[in-house]
Amino acid sequence: MKTKEQLAKELETTQGWKSILGGWFKGYRAGKKCREYTSADWKGVADLHILRRETHEDFYYAVGAFSTSAPLTEEQLAVLKERIDEFPINQIRYESVGTGGFYLHVTDEGEYFMEGYALHAQAEDMEDVYVVVFSDDKKKALRCPYIVYKHQEGGLYINFVDEKYLIS
Repeated sequence: MKTKEQLAKELETTQGWKSILGGWFKGYRAGKKCREYTSADWKGVADLHILRRETHEDFYYAVGAFSTSAPLTEEQLAVLKERIDEFPINQIRYESVGTGGFYLHVTDEGEYFMEGYALHAQAEDMEDVYVVVFSDDKKKALRCPYIVYKHQEGGLYINFVDEKYLIS
């Protein structure tokens, strides 16, 4: 499997983006994503730590955390896991997003892309640490060891990276 350092280097090229995108239009999308990523104010690849997994009917959910500056400590992960475990599954379902593509996670003003996102706010007291909630109808799609992030246009955008695209 590619390391996050290898992936970060590859994402500076269109070919690197093609390697982690699925779908019919990945060639077009890869070029667009590469231009957006390389022009970002700051960017990177971080380890995505899964704090909780849930299943509801035919859908799978995961709550994870990542840092844009330093590796998360065991203490930080334990605190976040304890906080996240207090929430009912319906809150996880409400706050989840699909795993495909970049989306705005939080604005520079601290606003999440939807109001009432209590899970996402659980890391606000930790500098450069973010909680994410994602879902898919395929359990394997939630195997995302890394998250790609970029800052531009007044906010932090994230993109999940499925482990199936990280085979060297």
